[in-house]
Amino acid sequence: MSGSTISNCYFAGSFGDYSMGGIAYTSSSSQSTISNSYFTVGLSPVSMGSATKVNCEKKTEEKLKASEGIEALNKDISDTGFEWSLPTDGSNNGLPVLTVPSDIVDKTQLVAQIEVAQKITKADYTDKSWNALQEALAEAIKVNSDDNATKSQVTKATNNLLSAISNLKNNKPTKPVALPTDDSKITHIKTLKDLNAIKASSGKYYVLDNDITVKKHTR
Repeated sequence: MSGSTISNCYFAGSFGDYSMGGIAYTSSSSQSTISNSYFTVGLSPVSMGSATKVNCEKKTEEKLKASEGIEALNKDISDTGFEWSLPTDGSNNGLPVLTVPSDIVDKTQLVAQIEVAQKITKADYTDKSWNALQEALAEAIKVNSDDNATKSQVTKATNNLLSAISNLKNNKPTKPVALPTDDSKITHIKTLKDLNAIKASSGKYYVLDNDITVKKHTR
């Protein structure tokens, strides 16, 4: 490695006693660059020599097999037609593999979120957040109905709908009923006995003055 660049790769193997890095054995130039590269063993991505290191760190195999590992490996990846993804067949010990991105447009998540949004009741939420949801839902339905919708359009519509659902704001509770000025119409509830004695009647008001603990009797 001399004045060259290594990017978007990982090392999860093993090496001999004389090597301390798994990505590159040696770098003979400080102008060399290694970026977005990760290793599960060793102390450094480069065993010997100097090189500029950007977004390079030690990761466990578990992290490389997780979504955060895939996201890190694909960060600023060159447009070669390949990207890192996790194998679906358990190959490569479950570690990331280079694949050609699929052009298949999957609307499964979009449809699922549309169904969730359509079941939400307007009365429970503020007008502003409800209207935002309806706009996102209308766009999602439009994209779902478009047989020529691109992968990015589907992803955007799905994410916007998810965001609108999560940003729904509950309506504030109604204001308390105003008490009458005639105190004789008000019954103050302070004990369990008072609570049990309540008899609903027109024009009567009950006020709970404090918390009441109701014990459950077991037989």
